[in-house]
Amino acid sequence: GKVLQLHTAKGPKAVTMSLVGYELRWESPIATGTKKYKLDLKEVLFVEWGKKTRNLAQCSADEKFCFSLISNIGTLDIEASSEVERDKLARAFSEYVTAVKKGGL
Repeated sequence: GKVLQLHTAKGPKAVTMSLVGYELRWESPIATGTKKYKLDLKEVLFVEWGKKTRNLAQCSADEKFCFSLISNIGTLDIEASSEVERDKLARAFSEYVTAVKKGGL
């Protein structure tokens, strides 16, 4: 998995994210036995680059490191460790969402 910063209403927290099939999964990278979360990527409507959501707009992270996965049930607000990493991740998620919408996956 990849360790990234997840921004929530309670503030940022480090999480380990991994992709299993069509599910994006995340959990605390240090605490064993913590709750695990998941998002079916087929539910993602689009990828928002930068700090456009409420959670990211309120944080001190560099806008160039941030992106969000937008779904009907909410947002998954992510801060990468660099602009290059953000670009790679956001582009990959954007391409995936486009392929799903076209019925390619």
